[in-house]
Amino acid sequence: SATIGTLQNSQLLNEPQFVEGSWQHGLNNLLSSYSGLTFASGYGALLLGGAMNTRLGAFGLDVTQARTHLPSLGSQQGQSLRLSYAKTLNATDTQIALATYRYSTQGYFNLEDAFLNRQYLSGTSHSLDFFHQRSRSALTLGQPLTERYGQLYLTTSATRYWNYSGTDVNYTLGYSNHFNRLTYGL
Repeated sequence: SATIGTLQNSQLLNEPQFVEGSWQHGLNNLLSSYSGLTFASGYGALLLGGAMNTRLGAFGLDVTQARTHLPSLGSQQGQSLRLSYAKTLNATDTQIALATYRYSTQGYFNLEDAFLNRQYLSGTSHSLDFFHQRSRSALTLGQPLTERYGQLYLTTSATRYWNYSGTDVNYTLGYSNHFNRLTYGL
């Protein structure tokens, strides 16, 4: 897959352009490999990983190497490690997905954080501080109702930061369905 777009965030004064691509390849019925690239002005990231399907569910592991140019700090580099798990419970069709991200070095920035930090360091940020993510964990549960009644999902996430001692915890409850070719969600 390939994407060309602009990063939209209400805290950013502009909408920087980016390009990203990914490749996934099933090696056999048990193993898959995947990779990805993201590029923007002053930012680049490379992701390499793999997933293994087992009777207990699918397990994934990947690492992302990112390089960010920041005003007055120069080039910053770092790695992020992600572990993931997914399983569908056949009896109820319930989907479970768990992902945990460990930003193993302080020099790692994802695309959005790179541009927020760049804006903050250039003195044009409206916020008083910038929170630099250190780790994040997310759990998503999805439950199809019946084909006619759509699907419910619940997501919870916890994020920790390098420069902030607290933890952000978020919960999202959602519903999606379709009417003919129109898909909608709340």
